[in-house]
Amino acid sequence: MTGTPGILFAVGSQKPAASNSRSLADYLAEKLRQRGVPSKQIHILPLVRAEERRNELFAAVDDADFLFLVFPLFVDSQPWSVVRFMELVAAHRRSANAGPMRLAALVNSGFPEARHNHTALAICRQFAVESNMRWAGGLALGSGAVIGGKPLPEAGRTVRPVMKALDMVADALADGRDIPAEAIALMARPLMPNWIYRNVATLGFWWTARKNGVSGKLRACPFSSPVEP
Repeated sequence: MTGTPGILFAVGSQKPAASNSRSLADYLAEKLRQRGVPSKQIHILPLVRAEERRNELFAAVDDADFLFLVFPLFVDSQPWSVVRFMELVAAHRRSANAGPMRLAALVNSGFPEARHNHTALAICRQFAVESNMRWAGGLALGSGAVIGGKPLPEAGRTVRPVMKALDMVADALADGRDIPAEAIALMARPLMPNWIYRNVATLGFWWTARKNGVSGKLRACPFSSPVEP
């Protein structure tokens, strides 16, 4: 392809290594590489936490034609590090009078319903407006916990629709198009029946509590008002 953009994946996971967000970004980056589209990946958290690394962050953004945010959902919004990233990048691009670029986002959450990600995607769209970026589309993934931080091809049959949606995204971006509606719809489709996901998640929550020796305190209310005598 000629004129294909250099894509910067900005991963907003709070985990230092393996994460669902990184797995999603890695898979899409590899599919783009196979289609001749170059990309680079940065981990947002250490770049916004250390003030001396801000120039490294700005340089990565300035060198790209397309910014792709990939992050987990925290209380229906972005993690604090992603919010700070957007604040810094918006201010930098305004001060530098930067030219237009495209922005897309992929939000994954532990809720079974992808609609919980809509507020976070709306925030990303507003970030695009305030940063002189053109919105290229947003993907919402529910039940993201099934990835388990593994590379997507190793995460089992359940995530095949996720990989298919990302294949469609790679095809579109390699052709210079925005994220297609078909990929957005496929990504938002439930990966399993809600009742199965909830039961498995509840069991996982209990098992984690048991490993940490607090399974008998799951119904504790330490901040509730004491009962009057």
